[in-house]
Amino acid sequence: MEKIKHQANKFSSSLGFIAAASGAAIGLANIWKFPYEAGANGGACFLIPYCLFTVLLGYPMLLTKAAFGRKTGAGMYDSYKNTKFSKHIGLISVLVCMCTLSFYNVVVGWLFGYGIEILKGNLLRQDNMGQFFGNYIKEVPMNLIYNLLMTLSVLLIIKTGIQNGIEKWSKRLMPIFIVVLLILIFYGLTLSGAFEGIKFYLYPNISKITMRSISSALSHSFFSLALGGGVMITYGAYARKSSDLVKDSVIITISDFFVAFLAGLLIFPFIFHKGLKPNEGPALVFIAIPLVFKSLGLIKGSIIGILFFLLLVFAAITSAISMLEVPTKYMMEKFKFSRTKSVMIIALICYCLGLLSLLSNGANSFLSNFININGKSLSFMDCIIKFIMEFLLPFSVLCFSLYIGNNWKKLNIAQEINNHNKYSKALLNYIYICIRFLAPILILIVLISNFV
Repeated sequence: MEKIKHQANKFSSSLGFIAAASGAAIGLANIWKFPYEAGANGGACFLIPYCLFTVLLGYPMLLTKAAFGRKTGAGMYDSYKNTKFSKHIGLISVLVCMCTLSFYNVVVGWLFGYGIEILKGNLLRQDNMGQFFGNYIKEVPMNLIYNLLMTLSVLLIIKTGIQNGIEKWSKRLMPIFIVVLLILIFYGLTLSGAFEGIKFYLYPNISKITMRSISSALSHSFFSLALGGGVMITYGAYARKSSDLVKDSVIITISDFFVAFLAGLLIFPFIFHKGLKPNEGPALVFIAIPLVFKSLGLIKGSIIGILFFLLLVFAAITSAISMLEVPTKYMMEKFKFSRTKSVMIIALICYCLGLLSLLSNGANSFLSNFININGKSLSFMDCIIKFIMEFLLPFSVLCFSLYIGNNWKKLNIAQEINNHNKYSKALLNYIYICIRFLAPILILIVLISNFV
């Protein structure tokens, strides 16, 4: 009986681990955040360093986190047992997930609501998309309901466990996500002006690569691969010993980069078709893209628009599942609560914290003008995003790098990575050098740059 329960707490196969981990990595970071980061940082000038960081640093970090999780067989609380300080590393990662999920569900609620507005025939009849979006995010009752629906959806998936919840829904949602993405890309490439968008995206002007674009690319590679929140450690704990983590991590990394790359092929042809600026920022999806759908006509624009927002919601749910699972597992380990009780407590905390972000977009004056920096007013939601992306996330990865680098041999990470004994020492040495030396140096540079 105990053996059956243990097996149920693992992914059923390598495919289950790959699907769940890829779903965690492939989310709004790829479809929403990657295009506006690329647009704001010169297109290809962002894509090139992002690609380099993903391969040179993201992959070793992802592999090491998964190996560490499988070695310990535990989540973010039980994984770190050596010292009192090390236990705080797990707590930092849990906070990354909870803070991210709090505003993440707000954005997903907006996306879901936009799909509803298209179905109602309302969105594509707007003359001023910017004004509509500004008013839309101030409508508290409606957004509270959409936010609650997204939170409950993810909660119910997590509640049913590893194989019947996380794995099953990751396997279902990811194929649908990819099919819809490819349909939209092929359509976008047929639009006039699409080539200019592709040129901006793929043709680099090296002189425009700046420290900001490099810093943003590194931070985004961590965020996109779900490296800052302990997701890969938690999912690694659910991976079977028979899984080849080296190969599985390659597939996950390639999948994440490939989808982010495809997101650029999707967004920029639409943007340049309409003659819009690619550096619209976070509002790109809610203001610029709906203008494109409107220009396609009511029927065609509605079909493409519904598919687009459906794509974003599916991508968001797979990532939200992982972000809720990390603190849920932490709660189960630390307080010995049941899965149901743990996930309900964490979901409630994240939902309540998310209310502050929801109200900070014009509904509440204090939260909407939460802090003033150099004459620029930032909302509570702006602050929490900047705090996570520019400090907490890279800091959590730095702590992990220092911890693993100093305990590499003691924790037998190399043996866990190469448990199939078919990879060369050169690969293991490369991973060790990245974790012990390269990652801390680059992350410190980014942290100093962000602070300055």
